[in-house]
Amino acid sequence: MKRKIQFFLQSILGIDRYLFWLANFQVFIGRWIYADKEFQYFMQLIPEKGMVADVGANLGVTCVYISREKPGCSVVAFEPIPANFNCCKKVVEKYGSHQIHLYELALADCPGQLLMTQPTEQGVVMHGLSRVVETPENTPLYIDVRALSLDEIPECQPPHQLVAIKIDVENFEWYVLQGGVEVIKANRPIIFCEVWDTIRRGLTFSLVQQLGYEIFVFNGKSLDPFQHQPALNFFFLPVS
Repeated sequence: MKRKIQFFLQSILGIDRYLFWLANFQVFIGRWIYADKEFQYFMQLIPEKGMVADVGANLGVTCVYISREKPGCSVVAFEPIPANFNCCKKVVEKYGSHQIHLYELALADCPGQLLMTQPTEQGVVMHGLSRVVETPENTPLYIDVRALSLDEIPECQPPHQLVAIKIDVENFEWYVLQGGVEVIKANRPIIFCEVWDTIRRGLTFSLVQQLGYEIFVFNGKSLDPFQHQPALNFFFLPVS
């Protein structure tokens, strides 16, 4: 039923108007949308001042929420898919502030171009599941996007202090972190990261541990050290 409703709305409104309508709805009920306890715990950890990186900003709802809840912080947000970015830009113009800086690009381990795709389910464009294409796929929805590394982003350089990073990039997080090694070493931000249970999970964990971080998961109230319990989202916290 949900996919049928989404298909109907995307067909009637068109993808651009549908995404903007959806983002407005999510902003309107944001306090309920972001009742997600993991995300709220991450929000509590963010200092009151500094720069927050939103990697995989999607429609812009998250970066607007961060800027509202942490008015002393600036946000630098990255979204490579054109339709998503256009919506993100409109949402930030309507609800955000001058403290949000947007980049229409992906983050990777080095500058270049990436091929991405937006999956569909039952004819519905799944805007939140856009991902990098690493092996040929039977899909016409290829999108060529620009990529930079986090270490190249001006807002992450002095005099700015990067205090937190949220990463949701559909199994590309290892590359994002590789491209931000120098920034992470210099700033020691807290990192809230979705990590798929693939071979790259071990590579990602090894990298952050080499950078002097401990790995935690949320138990519903607080954080526990990761000991292979089932989880998708992880907190990487710098060792004191």
